[in-house]
Amino acid sequence: MDEDRRLGALSMVRCLSEKSSNPDTIEAMFASVKAVIGGSEGRLQSPHQRIGMLTAVQELATAPEGKYIGSLSRTVCSFLIACYKDEGNEDVKLSILSALASWVSRSSDAVQPNFVSFIAAGLKEKEALRRGHLRCLRIICRNPDTISQISDLLSPLIQLVKTGFTKAVQRLDGMYALLIVSKIAACDIKAEDTMVKEKLWTLISQHEPSLVQINMRLQKCLKTCGLDVATFLSTNGQSVCKRLLGPMGLMSPRTSEQQAAVYALSTMMSLAPEDTFTVFKMHMQELPDRLSHDMLSMTDIKIFQTPEGMLSSEQGVYVAETIGAKHTKPETISNQSLKKGLASRDAANSGRRDNTKLTKKADKGKTPKEEARELMLKEEASIREKVHMIQKNLSLVLHALGEMGLANPVFCHSQLPSLVLYHVLGVVPAYQASIGPALNELCLGLQADDVANALYGVYSKDVHVRMACLNAVKCIPAVSKYSLPQNVDIATNIWIAVHDPEKSVAETADDIWARYGYDLGTDYSGIFKALSHINLNVRLAAAEALAAALHESPTSIQLSLSTLFSLYIRDATTSGEDVIHAGWIGRQGIALALQSAADVLTTKDLPAVMTFLISRALADPNPDVRGRMINAGIMIIDKHGKENVSLLFPIFENYLNKKASDEEAYDLVREGVVIFTGALAKHLAKDDPKVLTVVEKLLEVLDTPSESVQRAVSTCLSPLVQSKKEDSPALFSRLLDKLMKSDKYGERRGAAFGLAGVVMGFGISSLKQYGLVVTLQEALIDSAGLQAMDEIIPTLLEALEDDEMSNTALDGLKQIISVRTAAVLPHILPKLVHLPLSALNAHAIGALAEVAGAGFNTHLGTILPALLSAMGDENKEVQELAQEAAQRVVLVIDEEGVETLLSELLKGVSDSQASIRRSSSYLIGYFFKSSKLYLVDEAPNMISTLIVMLSDSDSTTVAVSWEALARVIGSVPKEVLPSYIKLVRDAVSTARDKERRKRKGGYVVISGLCLPKSLKPLLPVFLQGLISGSAELREQAALGLGELIEVTSEEALKEFVIPITGPLIRIIGDRFPWQVKSAILATLIILIQRGGMALKPFLPQLQTTFVKCLQDSTRTIRSSAALALGKLSALSTRIDPLVGDLTTSFVAADSGVREAILSAMRGVIKHAGKSIGPAVRIRIFDLIKELMHNDDDQVRIFATSMLGVLSQRVVHLRCFMNIMFVYTKDDVHHHRRCTFTYLKR
Repeated sequence: MDEDRRLGALSMVRCLSEKSSNPDTIEAMFASVKAVIGGSEGRLQSPHQRIGMLTAVQELATAPEGKYIGSLSRTVCSFLIACYKDEGNEDVKLSILSALASWVSRSSDAVQPNFVSFIAAGLKEKEALRRGHLRCLRIICRNPDTISQISDLLSPLIQLVKTGFTKAVQRLDGMYALLIVSKIAACDIKAEDTMVKEKLWTLISQHEPSLVQINMRLQKCLKTCGLDVATFLSTNGQSVCKRLLGPMGLMSPRTSEQQAAVYALSTMMSLAPEDTFTVFKMHMQELPDRLSHDMLSMTDIKIFQTPEGMLSSEQGVYVAETIGAKHTKPETISNQSLKKGLASRDAANSGRRDNTKLTKKADKGKTPKEEARELMLKEEASIREKVHMIQKNLSLVLHALGEMGLANPVFCHSQLPSLVLYHVLGVVPAYQASIGPALNELCLGLQADDVANALYGVYSKDVHVRMACLNAVKCIPAVSKYSLPQNVDIATNIWIAVHDPEKSVAETADDIWARYGYDLGTDYSGIFKALSHINLNVRLAAAEALAAALHESPTSIQLSLSTLFSLYIRDATTSGEDVIHAGWIGRQGIALALQSAADVLTTKDLPAVMTFLISRALADPNPDVRGRMINAGIMIIDKHGKENVSLLFPIFENYLNKKASDEEAYDLVREGVVIFTGALAKHLAKDDPKVLTVVEKLLEVLDTPSESVQRAVSTCLSPLVQSKKEDSPALFSRLLDKLMKSDKYGERRGAAFGLAGVVMGFGISSLKQYGLVVTLQEALIDSAGLQAMDEIIPTLLEALEDDEMSNTALDGLKQIISVRTAAVLPHILPKLVHLPLSALNAHAIGALAEVAGAGFNTHLGTILPALLSAMGDENKEVQELAQEAAQRVVLVIDEEGVETLLSELLKGVSDSQASIRRSSSYLIGYFFKSSKLYLVDEAPNMISTLIVMLSDSDSTTVAVSWEALARVIGSVPKEVLPSYIKLVRDAVSTARDKERRKRKGGYVVISGLCLPKSLKPLLPVFLQGLISGSAELREQAALGLGELIEVTSEEALKEFVIPITGPLIRIIGDRFPWQVKSAILATLIILIQRGGMALKPFLPQLQTTFVKCLQDSTRTIRSSAALALGKLSALSTRIDPLVGDLTTSFVAADSGVREAILSAMRGVIKHAGKSIGPAVRIRIFDLIKELMHNDDDQVRIFATSMLGVLSQRVVHLRCFMNIMFVYTKDDVHHHRRCTFTYLKR
């Protein structure tokens, strides 16, 4: 019946696991099982019980797939490994291994170094447990992702194979080990080489010839049937390969069939490489998942990276642009075919979404906003699943390609460009670790002529692919030996990589350029081509590469400019369905090149460039291209305008003064020219009347609905508005009026940008002087008002660095945050917490906390690490301000932020830096003392952590942790304290073990319990439980008190001896179960040993208590009381009355009590024998004589024992000889035996 119930319960656990869609449920179930195993409901004495709970853990592994599985599997496996180490029963250990196998097979994240070392040790166990570890590995290997991670076990597994096939009794172990070794070898070519070197197959065939016979028989049967496998595959390679790539092979939903297809394709690659690779290449090109991947939008990727249960729009709500980024704009995705693909996909999805909306009934009580969010969550879940499948399928195909490459590296040398291309197209980095070495090996066989093609990967959009390409190219013999030929394609590819926007790529390419050994030359055709590459990173690199080339060869500047202008005209006249976006990538590349080349242009180049910009580029129909052309013009003017005002101003004025032939085109160009004029005007004298005219024109251009134009105007205004200082009130009023009252959003946004530029020009003081922040608060209902604040914020941040303006800037930030907390904090905080934290920034964080309040909840992970570090700064001012800021931060969070806060502080207390541990401990204490939140539920974890911190290696940290501990416990109501007894005992035990490892011998005391008043925080926990708890709780309290006393220094214990002893005496005198009394007696014994003479006021009471306990009906109580009485006698000066009372009590006592009294008398004699008077000694001698004639062996043994102790402490030699003489002549055999026993003692 019990077994049926157990199986039913396990079935229910499995069902709940399989059906649960909430990750928190699985984690909660595991936590519950873990608690039971840990003894929350009493220790599981029976192995059968422990096996049942461990099987439940195994059943939880059937939970559905999800991102949470990785982290949960690591947690579960660490727990199971710990259980295994503490377990003594073999059956339970085997159950642990089964559970471990189930969880590790779910996620490769569980294969951590501790797991590998655990298995390695297990392979050395005895037969049953060794086989259990092998079964565990066999199940784990069902997950292909785990195989490569257990490759470190190859050596012990090979040894098991050898032993297993040479010893018949271990043959099964050998078979298990061979299976696992084979799986490792299939994934790792080095492992396969190791198998060959170890001659495993030779060994196996010698001891298991049936395997060889099966192989030979199979080949013979096939030939008999007229089938030569090698010939068949070489002549029918394409058709076989197509079948292997089909739904029954690589594209099968079954992992085993997929893996078999990979092995078969690898074999095909060695037999018929040309046909196999051709078919595979075609399969890659036509792969639906590849096309689906190329159609994914940035939104799709963002949704995929968003955790389940959260909308992608809820991550990082706001990131404002910095001042330095104002002249750039994110790349516009305008590829027409891509748009069409996305549109068709959205159209296909829309019908399904509409149906969902029609059929789904609104839940009662849900607001429309909640219903809309649920629908969006479902839509995003569908997209996430779709992207996951694309990733999975592409990863599988790339894995197959990598294995095929390794199967025939010689053939693949000639196909390297294609191989790189397909690795570039597969942006899923799942197989980077295996692809990198494969590429390196392939490059070893390339000739110098192949280098240009091998560098094809530097044009990838992915950094990891570009790095893999460059590292592989280094392996080409011609590169490694510095023997590359002079070649324009090689030079161009390396030169572009040298100017890659990613620093790591540029540095690696620079090393290859040094090996090239030639100049670039003046053939820039490859660079011009790269300016229109589909990937933005390539266009940026090509722009920088061209600028660097022109710097080295100034004579080629004019020809290169002419080429750029011609390319622009070519791309501008490209026909297409979308005139605005046709050829935009190439035109954008030219804008980037002009901007990068601003430094290298000369005065004679300026008219040509400006004429090109005005006549063509500023009228570009694509907003992104037009914005970048404006940026290029501003950059050129910034570099050369000061020396060429007289040259450039007439060019701009002539255009602005002429009549327009095409009004629309004129307006576009006019905006750009006005901005150019504004950029140039900052080089004019402030009192030049032209400046005022330019400012007016810039203010007019602010009405242009283009954000990039408005942003550029804002930047140009800043250095010019000082010329209108006298009219500043009117200027602010004009812009604010438009911001508040204009009917057009574009104009309101332009006014916002204008305000930002004017504030930057007049200084932060203008915010307060003209009451701008107050006015802007009224405008926050409109996004243009928000835009104005966004543009002002970077200026305020810069002003924080200015001693004179910092207070004003901080006040402005506080006002903005008070009305726009969630949107502004993500932008401000990263700039404030930059390490090392300055005193000013620490002060600013504290000040902002006051107005942000609970808005800091989601930013604690950014703020606290910086503040904790600064609290240990050498600069006293930084220390104090950081501590003050940290105090404000922890007090402004609400209930929702408590978990995050404490999580961050717990990370801090485990930091390697003592200063951070100290700061974290301090903040924990401060938070619990000062916060108005209800923190009782969080207190246990903090108490446990801080107790362990009392054994910290840093003495200052110990003192701070002790004070924090006092504050945390002080925040908990007294009636709750007894519930913490178990966790305090466990924490004290952990701290004691930590101290023991530090001290390496000697008596162990915890550092924090050597401090004055060190027991004050912890005593209430135990005393409250001792006084008001249940019987079981009183027992635990007494035991815990004893454990605490043991690790407290005698000096620190002195002042607490009396508060501890009184309650113990009171409780032991009441009618409680013997377990309670036993625990109290054990603690009193420890207290007597550690407290010494501090117990003097309680000596009479203790003596009476112990004598009374000698009469107890429970043997354990009597034995403990006897031991305690003996130790107490060492502190007493009045021993004779005690011995007299014991002697008198002995006469009337029963046998059990007599035994206890004798034991007590022996202890008294041992500890205080020299204080016993002559008369009492005689009574003792007489008692011993009588007892040695007793018929009870146990009594006689006690008597001889007492005599032995007595002779050591008090008996003179003559008395001793008299007793011996009498008893050696005794006629009774057992009497003489007792005498000789005494002599022996």
